[in-house]
Formats: sequence, C-alpha cells, structure tokens
Amino acid sequence: APAPTPAPTPVPRPVPTPAPTPAPTPAPTFSPTPATVSVTTSAAPPVTTAPVAHFGGHWLLTGWGESCDQGCNSQGLVCDPLAMHRHNQEIDSRTEMSAVVTDLGATCENYIDVYGANADVPVVMINSRHCFTSSPTRSVESINCGRTTPTDRKRLCFCSPDTGGSGSAVPTAAPTTKAPPTAMPTTTWAPTVAPTVAPMQPSTSAPVFSARWALSALGQSCGQECSSKGLRCDQADFHRHNAEIDSTEEMSAIVSRLGLQCSQYNSNWGAAGDVPNILASGLCFVSDSQRTSASLLCGVSPASDKRRLCWCSDPEVAGTTLPVVPTSSPNPEPTPAPVMTTTTTTTPPTTTRVSTTTKMSTTTSPALTTARWALAGRGQSCEEGCASQGLACNATEFQRHNGDIDSRSKMSEVVTSVGKTCSWFIDNWGEAGDVPVTMPDNNGLCFTSKANRPVESLSCSAKTGADKQRLCYCAQALAPQASKPALALPAVAAPLRRRRRQQLADKGLPPLTILDA
Repeated sequence: APAPTPAPTPVPRPVPTPAPTPAPTPAPTFSPTPATVSVTTSAAPPVTTAPVAHFGGHWLLTGWGESCDQGCNSQGLVCDPLAMHRHNQEIDSRTEMSAVVTDLGATCENYIDVYGANADVPVVMINSRHCFTSSPTRSVESINCGRTTPTDRKRLCFCSPDTGGSGSAVPTAAPTTKAPPTAMPTTTWAPTVAPTVAPMQPSTSAPVFSARWALSALGQSCGQECSSKGLRCDQADFHRHNAEIDSTEEMSAIVSRLGLQCSQYNSNWGAAGDVPNILASGLCFVSDSQRTSASLLCGVSPASDKRRLCWCSDPEVAGTTLPVVPTSSPNPEPTPAPVMTTTTTTTPPTTTRVSTTTKMSTTTSPALTTARWALAGRGQSCEEGCASQGLACNATEFQRHNGDIDSRSKMSEVVTSVGKTCSWFIDNWGEAGDVPVTMPDNNGLCFTSKANRPVESLSCSAKTGADKQRLCYCAQALAPQASKPALALPAVAAPLRRRRRQQLADKGLPPLTILDA
C-alpha cells in the first residue's frame, strides 16, 4: 500500500509551471513597444514642415537708400538672389511692377525700362513716382542683394526665410527649429508694409530733402522739380554749384548717382538756359565752366524728351533769381511821353490846329505802358498771341522795336526774358512774315529778324508751324485816333464860320474843312 504513492507526485508539478510563465510575458512586451515608437517618429515631420509654404517669401520696399539685405533683414528675412531671380517675372513689366508697388502702398506713374539689369533694379523713386522695371532676360548674377541705392529711392526686394543660401526650401532641419517664429511674418506682413512707406518718409525728410542735385521729369523746369521735393531752385545757389557738373566726368558721376547714364556728351550749349540736361537717348549736355549766374534759368522747361539736371536749395536760401523784366521794364519809359502836350499852348492858333494831331498821338502813349515782347502759342499769329494777353499787334510798333531782336545776341536776350532759350540760330529768313520765331522743341532753334526790314514784311496775322512760337511785340490798338472829332470848334458861331470861309476863298485858299466837322 505505501509503495505506489511517491512516484506520481513530484513529476507533474515542476514541468507545467515554469514553461508558460516566461514565454508569453516577454513576447507581447517587446513587440508592441517598437510599433508605438515607429508611429511617433513618422508622424513628427508633417507637423514640423507645415510652415514650408512660407518659403515663397514676399515683396518688400526697403527704407530710403537701403540695400535688399538691409530691408529683408529688418523683417527677420533674407534676400536670396536665386529666389529673387525666380520671382523676377512678377515685376519685369510695367503692369506687373505697378501692381506689386501699389500693393506695398506706393505708386508708379512714370517708368524707365533701360536699366533693367542694373544691380539696384527694380527700384522706386517714391516722390516722383518713377519706377525702374527689371529686365525679363536678366541673369541671376545681375541681382545684387547688397547694393544700396540713392537716398531718394527704395529698392523693391523679394525677401525669403533663411534657406542657408541655397535658394531652396529642401532642408527640413531648419524649418523644424524655426517653425514657431516662421508663422509670425504671415500676420505682420500686411501691417508692416504701410508703416515702411508712410512713417519712413517723414522721419527721413530732413536728410533726404536737403539741398542736392535732382533730375527733373521729362519736359519739366528746375523750378517745378525742386518744388515737388519741398525745395526751391535758386539761381545764385545753382551757379555756386556749377563747378560740380561743368565737365563730362563730373556730370557723368552726378547723373549716375541719380539713376541714369550719360552715353554721349555735348559741350556746345553750356550757357543755354536749360543746360545741364540729359536726353532720353543718354546724350548729356554739359554746363559751361565760365557761364554766368544769369544764364541759369530755373523756370525754363526743356524739350519733352529731356530732363534738366537741377541744383535744389533749402527753402531758407535767399532768392536771387532774375525778375521777369519784360512786363515791368517798358512801363516807366513810355509813361512820360504825354508831357509833349504842353507844347500846344505856345504855338500860334493856326499851328494849334495842326498840333492837335500831335495831341492825338500822345493819347496813345498810356496804352504803350503795357507794351512788351511776348511769345504766341504754338502755331498762333501775333494777333492771336497779343490778344490772349489783352493787347494787340501793330505792325508799325513791331517794326519800331525790330532793333531789339535783329541780332543773335539781342534775340537770345529777349527770348530768355520770356522764359525760353535760343541755343542756335538761322538768319536766312529775316524778312519772312512769321519771323522772328522760335522752335523750342528743336534744341532752342531761333530765326532772327533782319535789321532795317520794311514794315510791310512784318505780318501780325501770319500764322506759323505747329512746332513754332512767334516772338511778337504787343501793344494796345491805336483806337484813340477816333477822337478826331474833338478837333471841331463848336464854340464858333455859324456866321463866323461862313465869314472865315469867304476870307479864305477871296485869297484863293481852300476852305478848312476841319472847321465844318
């Protein structure tokens, strides 16, 4: 009975207990754990690269005179030539550039396309609203992020987040660390642009709008250009700075600084009233080093294809520009003429009647107090030109003053006094009906009047070409001759008149018909 009990008890107990315990426990622990880790790491990149759309960047107007590096860095961004070149097609036409500039709070009204590959282009002259467009065929090497521009301009720059200089949005490591700050520019771009244009201008107005050289708009005078910048054109001050532009090298340097280039030079017209100036073709007219202050005319407008190079002074500079003398100078001279009427009281009665004709001529002298030289409108006759100023053209008066304009020097002086300039002359048509005449758009061509020409050759009614302006001597019409009835002798009785007539008949003399008036 005790023999079979010990054999079955020890064998089944140890075998089943340890086998199932270690096997199932580690297997489920290691297998699910790596799966969880792999899901976590693969889900992270989409979250951190969501701001990658930000690599498109945006257009920005820099501060006055700044480079694109300076402008973009002020926004926490960078200027990358590759990125800017990729976006060049957005501003390589007038329409496209205008749209971008308008979005940034500025305006393009005038365009210059010939400098499209310059290092600081595209660029905007905010105050004159001149926009320099970028060339559609420019190379990436022509884009210079570090180039500054003159202080009257703002560069138009494409700014991108920092890509490590590759110009690409490929690296993910940089966006992963910069993801939180990257989202900030999207909310600050719109409000940032407006302050850049509006507040910056007043804050920099003191240094930017101090006395300096400036290029006028096409066809504008220096007076207009300087006024548009809150400055003024002062003749004496202009002359003091003439030495800065009286050589080809000096003028080229100034013009280049203002954004244009001199490709050719002409020094033959250095004392002309609208010189120095530059043609749209790049031809620069250089100022004469020996010119006088009087030859620098602030009010003269050049031809429509020229820009004047102007020295604009601070408003405090005392004005020394020449007064407009043609309207005031003749006034004091004709005024004393009526004194001649005092001679009529010292002559016998017979000559008194004759001298009354002298009195008639003196009654016209007050009209001559407004007489002056004037330029008629384009294509107009002198009758029309004088009438527009409340005066009249009289051929006799015109011929009497022909000596004022019958030489090159004299005509140049008169033309200058009425706001235009004679740069070259033609003397062969001195008796033509519409001469003297000027062609302002033909580099100041003037046709001089012939000395001692007959009065018949001066036509008040002759019109001229649409590209010309007649130089006219304007006076009031001699209408006072109608006062001839005043010569009648109404106080003499009719019988006395008859007796006087008979006495003259007895002596074989003709009757004085003037007494019957």
